[in-house]
Amino acid sequence: MMNKTTATDREKFIWNMLGSLANAFSTLILSICVNRILGEQSGGIFAFAYANAQLLLTVGGFEVRPYQSTDIREKYGFSTYFTLRLFTCGLMMLFAGCYIFWGDFSGTKRWLILLLAAFKCVEAFTDVFAGRFQQKDRIDLSGKIFFIRVTASTLMFILLIGITGSLVAGAAGMLITSFGLFWLYDLKQFFPEDRKQIRIQTEGILKLSGEVLPLFIGAFLMMYISNAPKYAIDELYSDELQNVYNILFMPAFVINLFSLFVFRPMLVKMAIYWNDRKLKELWKIIFGMYGLIGGLTALAAGAAWLIGIPVLELLYGTELEEYRLQLAAVMMVGGISAFMTFCSNVITVMRKQRFVLAGYGLTFLYVIFFVRSFVRQNGINGAILSYGIAVGLLVLIFNVIMIMASVDQRKKG
Repeated sequence: MMNKTTATDREKFIWNMLGSLANAFSTLILSICVNRILGEQSGGIFAFAYANAQLLLTVGGFEVRPYQSTDIREKYGFSTYFTLRLFTCGLMMLFAGCYIFWGDFSGTKRWLILLLAAFKCVEAFTDVFAGRFQQKDRIDLSGKIFFIRVTASTLMFILLIGITGSLVAGAAGMLITSFGLFWLYDLKQFFPEDRKQIRIQTEGILKLSGEVLPLFIGAFLMMYISNAPKYAIDELYSDELQNVYNILFMPAFVINLFSLFVFRPMLVKMAIYWNDRKLKELWKIIFGMYGLIGGLTALAAGAAWLIGIPVLELLYGTELEEYRLQLAAVMMVGGISAFMTFCSNVITVMRKQRFVLAGYGLTFLYVIFFVRSFVRQNGINGAILSYGIAVGLLVLIFNVIMIMASVDQRKKG
């Protein structure tokens, strides 16, 4: 049993980093293993199904985690967060069923989307407990638990597709492993004083839902914006081209990943600075993150140009030499995406989340009207460019919101 009373900053950083790494590298490893064991066509099918599961995850999570973890004054009790998460996870699986029923999918793709959605539903449900750990400044506990569950689920998937040659069997094993570990291990680590709050609590649900609804709509739209090029490729091109697009974008997670495990532990401190109107200290953190993300982006783009293609070809066993320039461009887009993710979290700390809808709404309209045309005319180049424009537009709008919110907060002081 882990010590739940205290942890050093070093322990918090290490376990948060390991949890984030396990989550990010899990997607990479799963993609590599599917390509190596089952081939490029299966790789494309898996990439498409996983992208849909990630989109559905936004429904299950409802983007409550950033709000819950920065609720340092405990405006809402854990039972309220818990009850809302039960509802959103049920809604997530309902949406998954409707999507599969109405979609024109093959049997394998249909079952794979359903099982991966259920796997992500477990992740969404357990995230409410992780949010409580972070709220109590014990991000090391949430990182450790997440690391164990993700690692075990990933290994089970690889084992099963190696034995059975079936994506469906691998996804089913991953789901069972994740749920089993939550039931047998995760719950035992929860704070004893909070276990009595694991109950249905309807009071405050509507108010909390209203608080986080703008975050959810924004996250859902952002995930759709991210997946829009994949939907266009699935409609216009082959599973093999879908696989290439997925491979090229996979390394971009590195920038977002490293920025995430640097700024996520800072969210509580940023919330304190904001509530105490210490705007100078808050913006010092913001500018520091901007510099870090910018530096990581430059390094990643340079590395991608020099050695990225040989490394990816070695990992995936797929010919990619013609996509060297595209890979470097993807890394730049990944950096812009990291800026966008960070700014979104800052806006949540500032409790101005309702304003992000303007940014997501404008970007969503751009995606609806232009992305399919970009992809149809330019293939992968169009997909990369269209996504880059989308996240760039969001970064610009989010920074305007942050500046205006800070000016308003200073006036109140």
